[in-house]
Amino acid sequence: MNESKNPSSQPDNTSNPPAKKKNTAVIIIVSALAVLLLVALHFIYDRNTKLDERSMELKSTYERLDSISDQLDAKITEIERLGGDITELEEAKVELEQEKEQLWKSKRYTERQLAEFKED
Repeated sequence: MNESKNPSSQPDNTSNPPAKKKNTAVIIIVSALAVLLLVALHFIYDRNTKLDERSMELKSTYERLDSISDQLDAKITEIERLGGDITELEEAKVELEQEKEQLWKSKRYTERQLAEFKED
């Protein structure tokens, strides 16, 4: 019962090391891609968060300016009714309205960026 050893029936030890190297390379590449993906997702989340925060800050500031504008209107009306000079108050009102308009444009721009970012 001599078993003859057929060279073709034995496992080929020379093919394992390249396969192992190939598997290691694939694992390294997949790991690197996973790390890059996580970093990209972090930056996307961070940008999204900052845009949300900026939008909320702009909305809050606009609401405060709007409230100040309403109070200024009431004071102008009251001083005018009393016969006082409202020239400086009207100039302040114009300046305040310009600031509100600029803030509104900035808020709309930020909201557009946020919407575009969420679409992507």
